[in-house]
Amino acid sequence: MTTVIAIANHKGGVGKTTTALMLAHTAVAGGKRVLVIDHDAQGGVALRILGNRDPDGHTLADIYARTPGVTLAGATHTTRRPGLDIVPSGRGKLAAALQALGGVAPGKVLHKALDTVRDNYDLVIIDCDRGLSLGTINALYSADRVLLVTEPENDSFNGISDTGELVDEINEDLRPSRPLPDPDILINLRDTTRTATHGRVATEIRDWATQSGYTVHPHDIPRRAFIAEAAANGQGLDELRDIAAVTVRDSFHELLTTLTAERT
Repeated sequence: MTTVIAIANHKGGVGKTTTALMLAHTAVAGGKRVLVIDHDAQGGVALRILGNRDPDGHTLADIYARTPGVTLAGATHTTRRPGLDIVPSGRGKLAAALQALGGVAPGKVLHKALDTVRDNYDLVIIDCDRGLSLGTINALYSADRVLLVTEPENDSFNGISDTGELVDEINEDLRPSRPLPDPDILINLRDTTRTATHGRVATEIRDWATQSGYTVHPHDIPRRAFIAEAAANGQGLDELRDIAAVTVRDSFHELLTTLTAERT
């Protein structure tokens, strides 16, 4: 059964795109068929996977613009890695298409489009834009699971709280018959040189999550140069020779297992 994961935070710069990349590569390394949907108008995840180039052809923007004859399959591009496909955002065109979006059920456009390709993949990962936009609403409406990515910083913490409230609103207003489970949380970019601050905020996030019914991944992802370099090159941790990558790779594998397991 296909699992659709939306990766989100109201605040930008917390490593959502890097997390999307690492989870996608982890799944492909495990033999899964993976589709990444770049739902960020900056186009970061697609540019990294495709080698810092905008692809020719259709993009996610065409789906929201309702370009005649364009399906999500037609906006999907292969990558250098077998089993990993990408739907580029279209960058500025995506923002314009979302701004102009109207008609019936504008928050359900992506879900309808996904239904046409869902059976082709084991995993779909949606890299959400920052903010609480109509694009984020579409991504959350389409998802089976939500992963909130945060730094152990107060402003990032506030961002996941805001996004969690949006999940509650979508469950109540748009999907009462198939509500999303409570989000999972990944604490990212944990800096070992800022032990006091990051340790305190990480503890506060875990305490808040417990009270809110959310699940925090037990292993924080550290701020490491090899992770940033791999993400910039569109690589997975399984493709690195750095011995330090093994522990982080295993952590992403454990996170992926949690996110794709059926919630009881």
